[in-house]
Amino acid sequence: MSAARWTVPALPVPARESYRCSVLRYLRRDLGFPAMRIGAVVGRLPAGAARPTEEYVVLAAPASGHWPQDVRALMAPGARWWDTAALRESNVAIEPETLPLLIDGYWEGWLPDGVVSLE
Repeated sequence: MSAARWTVPALPVPARESYRCSVLRYLRRDLGFPAMRIGAVVGRLPAGAARPTEEYVVLAAPASGHWPQDVRALMAPGARWWDTAALRESNVAIEPETLPLLIDGYWEGWLPDGVVSLE
């Protein structure tokens, strides 16, 4: 059995669809989230030995500016919110390891808009 790890959901991107459109479609149709917007900073994981294809980590927020009353009900049973401090303190492996830096950098505004490498 492999060790526990915390990661973000992954989904395939159909041909001729942007990863941004795929994420928004997934959040709306598959999870039932309200209208969302993708953050200005996106993490890029290049293809290599650990992953067969290039992957992106996008940060999404509700278009209204606030989350629904119980957003956890829209996710998997037992889902919970983590802030980056709790994630770091949990001692659970994070995939990708640089994910907390991406989130903090976006939230605190010290990452430039656009695609940022998560190598």
